[in-house]
Amino acid sequence: MLSDGHISRRSITGNPRFIFNQSGKKEKHAYFELIYNIFKPFCSFNSNPYIRKWKDNITGKEYSSINFATMQLPCFIEPYLI
Repeated sequence: MLSDGHISRRSITGNPRFIFNQSGKKEKHAYFELIYNIFKPFCSFNSNPYIRKWKDNITGKEYSSINFATMQLPCFIEPYLI
């Protein structure tokens, strides 16, 4: 499995989907783009990577992450079962 990726099912009868999540650090964007471009054909045509930003209330530091999820497809069943 890729470093920050996983395959999950939303329901017991549904097909699995691949989800990739990575910190939003600029030095990691090239790797994220590489993975996204590999899985883009499996994503919805109007789907774009999602950037999430939040602030740690204790330290006051701001963080971000970027992620995408594919559609739920039968091609992910076998890797899901492994």
